[in-house]
Amino acid sequence: MRQAQGVAGANQLSTLPPEIGQLATLRILALTNNQLSTLPPEIGQLAKLARLFLAANRLAILPDCLRDLPNLERLFLHDNPSLTARGGSHDL
Repeated sequence: MRQAQGVAGANQLSTLPPEIGQLATLRILALTNNQLSTLPPEIGQLAKLARLFLAANRLAILPDCLRDLPNLERLFLHDNPSLTARGGSHDL
């Protein structure tokens, strides 16, 4: 079975369109090495997403909707210097 993948690494993206939520079969989304500072709430509609690569961006906060992704197994966040944990010891 082939996995649906989206790769947009090292493209200097600063935003993602809300239409990202329409990619219902997406299992892997690689957005490493961009300029993302926020994620649209529509990313929470990617119910099949298992791996999300967000390393080396400018993220400062993660949307709460990431907690609701039922199949998310791996979330890569390193090298986001402004990203800090909030809410104590809550896990995604």
